[in-house]
Amino acid sequence: MRDWTIRSTAGVERPRPVISPSSRANHSVGRANASVPIRTRCISRWTGPPATCRILGRCHGSRLLRGPVDVPGLATVELVAEPRVAALPADSPLAARTSLTLADLAPETAILNPVSGITTLGLWPPDDRPTATLTVGNTDDWLTAIAAGRAIGVSAASTAEMHPHPGVVYQHLADAPPVPVVFAWRDAAPRPAIGLLVDLARDLTAEG
Repeated sequence: MRDWTIRSTAGVERPRPVISPSSRANHSVGRANASVPIRTRCISRWTGPPATCRILGRCHGSRLLRGPVDVPGLATVELVAEPRVAALPADSPLAARTSLTLADLAPETAILNPVSGITTLGLWPPDDRPTATLTVGNTDDWLTAIAAGRAIGVSAASTAEMHPHPGVVYQHLADAPPVPVVFAWRDAAPRPAIGLLVDLARDLTAEG
């Protein structure tokens, strides 16, 4: 887990980063209220139900989540919908294509990360999905297995920017549903800063 301690009304890791989360959040402080100290965290493990959510950042009891969210007691605002990409071994024939479909990937071994990943076999139609899978527990192992030609992966488009690898090629996946990125907080006891956090999260995703 990596921590950034920043001056901000809110801190989040951007779903599609171009510059560092802390520098963009600090930039936003000039437009908001810099009196609330917030620690921003990038967390690679999601330990609560459902395992399809990946935590991107959190503060003041709120979360920035990637993936479907259906947790009782959480209020959510969708910020952006990320397209999905296929992650392929660099020497795979599929890597030379400019766009792929889920059917193109169905004959391959699919790599799944139930700890922090967002992809399950449910992404494919029941009658045309990979019959072989490889399970890993973190992003490093996910990348290593793909680069070694052991499997193919599917992830959100920002993964290509956040996790480049010389042995992995990311290609557009034309027919896969996008991945929602949502800001979530406990509905029962919202904190006064939640409104500012939502505004900042919207600013960060809109500027990306």
